[in-house]
Amino acid sequence: MNRRRLRERAGAVLGGLAWLAFATVSHGRAEVSPAAPVETRAGNVLTWVVTLPTTAVASVLVRSLRDRGVPVNFIAFDRERPVNLPSRGLSVAAVLESLVRQDRAYGFVLVRGRIVIHPRDPKFFRLVTLPREAFTGIPQPEAARRYSLWLRGHVTGFASWAVPPPASTRENAAAPSVTLSPRATVLDHLVEILGPDPSLTFTVSRGPPGGPRFGLERVSSP
Repeated sequence: MNRRRLRERAGAVLGGLAWLAFATVSHGRAEVSPAAPVETRAGNVLTWVVTLPTTAVASVLVRSLRDRGVPVNFIAFDRERPVNLPSRGLSVAAVLESLVRQDRAYGFVLVRGRIVIHPRDPKFFRLVTLPREAFTGIPQPEAARRYSLWLRGHVTGFASWAVPPPASTRENAAAPSVTLSPRATVLDHLVEILGPDPSLTFTVSRGPPGGPRFGLERVSSP
């Protein structure tokens, strides 16, 4: 009889310990929060995960993206609204979607595989026809200067654009040659000026003084 009671007590104790272990493990699992996304730089650039300032305007976000190796092109608008982002990492696509949702002055688009953040202005999507001989096989700095000059004189809405100064003979000789499509949108042409280098980006800065100005910047891996 004593042995039987001992066995019953032992079984109860073991059962209680088993239940306690299960409850402890289950409770521990319930309290574990999902890990924050780790910054990544592989595959499609839109899927890269980055951590950015939690509050910033578009121009500051673009600077932060480039500092993290994201080759994003940017046409600045005169007025910018603050954009709020979570402190955890976000994909580049999620950052862009947050930007254009919170600052309605901007949109973004992929042009020939390049990310372009732009003001919501139809002039950038206007289809234009270039003189083929003037934009075939020319040095990149000269293409930027010549296209800015052509836009000023031929396309409505670009009369205030500044024209980059002529590059030196050495700069033109060291730069790649580019060709702009005879008929394409303004955004297409701006991207074509970049040539084949995926790390090269363009910025059209605000004006005045001098009006909006087109410039190039190479983005390095962080």
